[in-house]
Amino acid sequence: MSSAEFLIWLERFRSPFTDATFIGASGLGSTEAYMVLLTGIYLCVGHRLGFRLMLMFLLSAYSNALLKIAFHTKRPFDIEDHPFHPLSEASAAGYSFPSGHAQNAAVVWSLIAIRQKSWRVRAPILLLIALIGLSRLYCEVHWPVDVVGGLLIGAVLVVVYLTMLGWWHSRGKRLSGGQWAVVVVGVAGLMYLVGYRDEVCRQSVGALLGSGLGYLLLDARGFKAAAPLMTQVLKVAIALLVLFALQRGGESLLGDAHWAAALTYALIGFTAAYLLPVFFSQFPVWRQCISGRQFWGHHA
Repeated sequence: MSSAEFLIWLERFRSPFTDATFIGASGLGSTEAYMVLLTGIYLCVGHRLGFRLMLMFLLSAYSNALLKIAFHTKRPFDIEDHPFHPLSEASAAGYSFPSGHAQNAAVVWSLIAIRQKSWRVRAPILLLIALIGLSRLYCEVHWPVDVVGGLLIGAVLVVVYLTMLGWWHSRGKRLSGGQWAVVVVGVAGLMYLVGYRDEVCRQSVGALLGSGLGYLLLDARGFKAAAPLMTQVLKVAIALLVLFALQRGGESLLGDAHWAAALTYALIGFTAAYLLPVFFSQFPVWRQCISGRQFWGHHA
């Protein structure tokens, strides 16, 4: 069975329910979905874990964009006189190989799964990775080789990351905050020079620069993610409103210049990694003000 025949065979399973299921699964692999997930982890679980996941997501998105340019593969619905009936075409910009949805899912969710001690938690996470990859085939926006390639490349990135992390820890050496800042700026600058022609690369570089510097400042200052449930919900809701507003506002105000995307996402990254956590660290003060303790005193 050829790749085209396999995609057409998948159409046999289409129904309103399966369409909604797989379009929803595809949506879980979108940039917006990862913004929600990583923002929530950074603010509510731990900024160090959140930044590591954010860093790997950005490196995955950047490398995926470069690979797509290198392989220059047409998507199924871009083939002349194609027999396909694609769904969710808006999520399928650019070239086809490798699948960004599959690669990013393999990177982010694998790292989350590795941290889990129980296979009762790991198994659903691994199933989610497979579901996101399969959704891209069901929607006929990728070839099978794109999804398999994306999963394998994502797995390689995870192995390289864990190997380098183990090697770094084994050295027992640490860099100062200033030295790390130089590394962040240097790496971001090199990545920009290589990928500045691609919009996803520019966005990834900007977000890496902003979030990297923001994380270093926050880590030096200190930040406790723990908070009551309703406070956590409010933190994430406010953060997402601010970040999506910055995203839309930056695109509208700065236009299509090459540097505009990098600048917009640098601001988004710095806001998410430093400004918002510092702002949310004042929540205890807010609660005291609301209860009247700051104004009236404890014995009012």
